[in-house]
Amino acid sequence: MQSRPGYISRWLTVAFACLGLISCGGGDSGGSSPSVNATNQVAAVVDSGPAGANVINALYASVTLCVPGTTNCQTIDHLLVDTGASGVRVLASVLQPDLLAALPPSINAASQQPVAECMQFVSGYSWGSVRAADIKLGGETASNARIQLIGDPALPTVPSACSSTGPALNSVQSLGANGIIGLSTFAQDCGQFCASQVSNGVYYACAGASCSPIAVPLANQVWNPVALFPDDNNGVVVSLPAVPSTGAALVNGTLTFGIGTQANNSLGSAIVLTVDPLYGEFSSMVDSVNYPGSFIDSGSNGLFYGSGLFPDCSIFLGFYCPPVPQAQSGFLQGLNGANLAVNFTVSDPESLLASNPAVNADAEIAGPGFGGVDWGLPFFFGRSIYIAIEGMSTPAVNGPWVGIQ
Repeated sequence: MQSRPGYISRWLTVAFACLGLISCGGGDSGGSSPSVNATNQVAAVVDSGPAGANVINALYASVTLCVPGTTNCQTIDHLLVDTGASGVRVLASVLQPDLLAALPPSINAASQQPVAECMQFVSGYSWGSVRAADIKLGGETASNARIQLIGDPALPTVPSACSSTGPALNSVQSLGANGIIGLSTFAQDCGQFCASQVSNGVYYACAGASCSPIAVPLANQVWNPVALFPDDNNGVVVSLPAVPSTGAALVNGTLTFGIGTQANNSLGSAIVLTVDPLYGEFSSMVDSVNYPGSFIDSGSNGLFYGSGLFPDCSIFLGFYCPPVPQAQSGFLQGLNGANLAVNFTVSDPESLLASNPAVNADAEIAGPGFGGVDWGLPFFFGRSIYIAIEGMSTPAVNGPWVGIQ
């Protein structure tokens, strides 16, 4: 998913719902997570997801939410790790009633009305209130941060400008997760656009069944939680092992907060690609075709580029199903001129899952794109991906940039 001022997010995870005779499981895998002892690390996992999720290539982590300054807390598992957007979003339906009732609403200063948010994705929209919470990830805390509470029963009326963008993503089944942890190169989910423009399509003030668009100051927007940490706040490193061509039922990895702030997040030999500050994009080339407007996004469950390059799948619409595996090569190039050569393979996911329905991770799944290359979760397998937050100092250059090792 890629989210920024006034634009539709390109989150494609829910597009791979399991249909027909092919199953992607459905329920917690019960697999063990890697041992994570550092305070600036949390476990990340690709598994079958929460019951009813029915997705493939979804990277999950857990987050603890607390009423600000209290011990009234709840740990929620299976939040989608999304490096293409910013902010923590949790389904109201998965919160304990006492926590749901106690999380303070964000109030619009001008009208003194509760603030709500509409986030638009390729596959639909999420609508819900903006609440304040302490966000805990490992030993790191973003205190009194703003989160989106998707499907908040206190704000049931959805403005038509929001609901007309597609189906509601307000359940585990439709969202494919219990929520989202947005860890992009952006500090806020909308930024200066929503701070200066009233009709931004994202933020609203609601009185009963009536909701009106509003501008929201940066401080009161939904933030990338890492940018609010006291330490290790300049970015995140997503590390995942390689996945074989036959797929995997379980992939254990880590999220490490900070870049060059501790021994476990040094930049090392990573290639740094600077990205444009508005969209977080760079250029790519695949098989001699140039794709400007490319981006790295763990919230997308495939590699998405081109159109009509290979036969379309008959069951998994929106994905390629070539009759034989297709070797592809190209490179990623940052605005700074740095580049990384890449090789990957596009295979038929329908055949893979038909032969092994237990597969939850597929490194060779791809589909048609929307302009640039969406380097989704398959690109993360076997790599450490660095996401540097805009304006933050790092051992390389100030963010925003992405690094690949």
